[in-house]
Amino acid sequence: MNIIIDTTVSLDPSSPNGNKNLQLLLTALGIRSQIDFNGIAKVGKNWTIDIELERPEYWGNDLELMREDLDTLVLTINKKPVQFQGQYKITKKEINITSDMPSEKAP
Repeated sequence: MNIIIDTTVSLDPSSPNGNKNLQLLLTALGIRSQIDFNGIAKVGKNWTIDIELERPEYWGNDLELMREDLDTLVLTINKKPVQFQGQYKITKKEINITSDMPSEKAP
């Protein structure tokens, strides 16, 4: 499953706060299943992060379990800790039927 998260929180890997925010975000996304990081980009004042998630069944019907994990994050904004809840928006959610199907379990 491919998702794009849009946020005003700095994810700039060249700055200490942005790098820490990026690491925390990737760690939170990787709690429930493996992720593939496709990249980040700055669009105006916002940052977007492009990620492939494996095993979409671990994330809930509308990614509610992922949102729960992200909402509990505390990131740094202007050198101050701020809860990530309300600081992001999932702007794309695309399910790839062929690669996102659960594999058959071994007997």
